Amino acid sequence: MALLTANLRSESERCWTHGAHGLDSVAYRFRPNQPAFVDELLRHPHRESGGKILLDDSAGIGVRVAVLGSVVRVEGRLDPLLTGYPEACELRPPADAEPGERAARRLVERYAGTRLTGDSEVARLDLAHELSFDDPADGLAFLATAAAMLPPRRKTDAYRASDGTVETVYFRTPKGAVRERFYDKGVESGSDPPGLRVRIEAQRRFPKNQAMTAATVPALDLPRLYGATMERYAVAETVSVGRDQAVSQLLGRVARDELSMVKARGLLGDLAILAEFGRAPYADSTGRRRLAELRKQGITPEAIVPPERVIPVGRLLRESVDAWAGGA
Repeated sequence: MALLTANLRSESERCWTHGAHGLDSVAYRFRPNQPAFVDELLRHPHRESGGKILLDDSAGIGVRVAVLGSVVRVEGRLDPLLTGYPEACELRPPADAEPGERAARRLVERYAGTRLTGDSEVARLDLAHELSFDDPADGLAFLATAAAMLPPRRKTDAYRASDGTVETVYFRTPKGAVRERFYDKGVESGSDPPGLRVRIEAQRRFPKNQAMTAATVPALDLPRLYGATMERYAVAETVSVGRDQAVSQLLGRVARDELSMVKARGLLGDLAILAEFGRAPYADSTGRRRLAELRKQGITPEAIVPPERVIPVGRLLRESVDAWAGGA
């Protein structure tokens, strides 16, 4: 089984810890059995978007209520739905799917001003796990490596900060639907500097023919589902862009008149510094611009470091699966 790595640190140096795992975003579908309920609900301020009617988030918790025909859908992070705090971003245990359904029902009733009766079902569950890195460069390298993955039957979209560091990686089906997401939770939530807190997420959606009630969620084999999802990434081929390949890449661009020799010399010097000292000399704004220029040339700075220092991304993902299964 190939080990996916980002060249950064020795495996013997454990530079990460496994944090919480659980449910992040959820969605519930409600099918009101009162003919006039949707009419009452649409008295709440709303707008049309993409064939749906979206109700204004007057609760202010970042949870979306949408109407499509006779179906009402509530979608958002489970933690704010349960706590009422929009900034809440903890992962919740599977048993919280049922109180989450009750909270979603109350939210819809609040908007409609009347009681909601009728069936409900789970439409989405995001299974997530967090990694905490001692060194932010390690977390950034993990995300940079994820952005280079090409798993089977997936398209990869990487979103970067202004300095070129990877913040979010989406893995989509050939038709464009998001199935997995690896992202910098610290940046997204404003809780931590870049690279320290990374969340791995498997997004699962359930059409009507796979409908289940919220009460049945704790009985699902979610570790198996999460493990089956992450398997394609844990066994991916090694991704490595070493210094020699980067030098060849830069000189090749010079030979094709795509880059001046003067500029190439400066970048080659940066490669030498990175190979010897890592990212530490590039912490200021000038250094970040130098790293951004390397990325512009198609070179990942996090990979140009001593080859004996690695982050075993495949191993991390297998440990993530074990965490969901109740292991380490």
